[in-house]
Amino acid sequence: MLYYYNEKEIDKFYKEDVVFFCNGAGDICIDGKDKKEEDLPEDLRRAYQELWSENTGSYCYLCQFKGKDSITLCNEFSYDADSEWGKMSKKEFESNVFRNARKIADLLGTQADVVVTKEKTPFADLEVYVVMGADVSVEYFNRVANTLYEFIYEVADVPFHLVERKKDLVSMICELEKGETLELSVGDSDYKTSYCVEKMEWKDSCLVLMGGYGGETKSCFLPVASVTTDKSYNETDHEAVKRLVREFCDLVHVKADDFTIEKAAE
Repeated sequence: MLYYYNEKEIDKFYKEDVVFFCNGAGDICIDGKDKKEEDLPEDLRRAYQELWSENTGSYCYLCQFKGKDSITLCNEFSYDADSEWGKMSKKEFESNVFRNARKIADLLGTQADVVVTKEKTPFADLEVYVVMGADVSVEYFNRVANTLYEFIYEVADVPFHLVERKKDLVSMICELEKGETLELSVGDSDYKTSYCVEKMEWKDSCLVLMGGYGGETKSCFLPVASVTTDKSYNETDHEAVKRLVREFCDLVHVKADDFTIEKAAE
């Protein structure tokens, strides 16, 4: 499963959902006190002896996630420090990290949870954790480490935005000018399905079409002219587009936050 903690939710992650039992150097700490290996619960002690490593290319921690004893691999991302992101905007940088996290979640299946956190520290903008139960095999742990090493810092070939929430996609569609289109896709470069949203003038009002692969199309009519020059839109339009997105997602059997937007940031 893929979890996302934004700036408002990050305190919940650290204060409620995760408890760490060691740092990235392997120093054991329980309830804020330095401890020894024998002080760990049995399954975490086994994970510490057989799995924990400084040589995976990621930070490695023992933890409890949502009450389950776990071992996790973590990678940090800083927009200012990570020069390999080239000329990406901050939004594109964040979207690239989300894209890679989702790809890794798909590759690893149900044995691992992928957690993306939006940090408040000066050291990292985003962190990606891959959390496994403390009882996973050495083979699976190594598979996770190798998958992270191969894909976590991959840079997309084209600029895009990742839709983090359905309401973000609704807002993007609402803010389109008449005559503008929004190119959407689901999947990676090998198995990509493309869709399109177009907002067009219809007499003195506006028509929004959402469709693509297989001819599946949904539309909504905006009786009040949709967007003013300051990119504002009214509540009636917003609710109409919200219904459109929900109906189209049901039609093509995807979630709104599965879409990537193949349109560079302005």
